[in-house]
Amino acid sequence: MKKLIFYFIIICIISYGFDNHNQQKFETKMNSLVLKIKNNEKISDNLLLSCIPKTQTEAIFLFNIDYSKDSTMKGLYSKINNLWVNRCIFGNTKILKNYLEFSYFVDGYFAEDYFINIGKMLNSIRIKKFYRILNKCERSKTERIFLYIKENNIDSLRGLN
Repeated sequence: MKKLIFYFIIICIISYGFDNHNQQKFETKMNSLVLKIKNNEKISDNLLLSCIPKTQTEAIFLFNIDYSKDSTMKGLYSKINNLWVNRCIFGNTKILKNYLEFSYFVDGYFAEDYFINIGKMLNSIRIKKFYRILNKCERSKTERIFLYIKENNIDSLRGLN
């Protein structure tokens, strides 16, 4: 029993360290993205992709940008979101997949903006392509998109399960 508890503690410590390292990596990438936006520098698809939150902690870090008291941070969340949406519309399927899975984390007015953007994408991206990418996503992370489609009677997407 003592061995089992010991191994459990070791696993918890390792997991915490791994999660903490990933969070620091995400925050570093986000800081790089913010600097590039502020300096009007070119932003690579890879940087944008790496800044789409994959965990609740990453999402909270992103959302907190909008609550910053630093006046230079005002509107940055919207700019980041618009960059993602534009890359999705112009054909970046990796960003699209991660952006679709991001629906799992959006809430409040972030969710309102998010689903407005999903609507824009549905009007701009070839529907078959949108289906294909949506169906490759982890279903539990995109359930809200399926609900959005159903609640809004989006005829062109009938038949999605």
